[in-house]
Amino acid sequence: MLIRTERPIPAADNPIPTAAKRLGRLMASIDESRYTAKDHAPTLTFPGLNMAKLRREWGPQTAGMPRVQQATFRVPLGIAPTAYQELRNKAVASWIKVMDKNGYDLAPWPGQTKPIRVYPGIYPAIDLNGGYPILDMREFIVEGMFSYRKSKPLRIELPGEVIGPLVVNA
Repeated sequence: MLIRTERPIPAADNPIPTAAKRLGRLMASIDESRYTAKDHAPTLTFPGLNMAKLRREWGPQTAGMPRVQQATFRVPLGIAPTAYQELRNKAVASWIKVMDKNGYDLAPWPGQTKPIRVYPGIYPAIDLNGGYPILDMREFIVEGMFSYRKSKPLRIELPGEVIGPLVVNA
């Protein structure tokens, strides 16, 4: 036997709005005048190159300035301090020899007495060919200030449209 109730059925009296109805209400509430093309500039202007800044940073006066160069070497874990010092000195000497062959001279660090810095890198060391960790090795980083003695002037011609401001249609 069915029992009749006088309560309204919620689904029929108050339906749940679908996504389309919700979006429709939202879109109707947005003021369309904010999104018209008349509010936006039809073109974008990018400033040109700052030639004075380029000359200051890359000009001939900066050619021989000392710059920091880095190298790395690996050391087995659990090595004795004297063996570490021998490996370190050998690695630094070979690095300085390669840098000298490539035209770099060792320069002093500003405000420091030692020209070379050595500090610990990542553990474990990473194999450069495969990218695999080498669990029994630790990597050390060597830094030094080097100046390039073989610098030659290089003239680069820039077109006028690169130097001046660039205007792009939006």
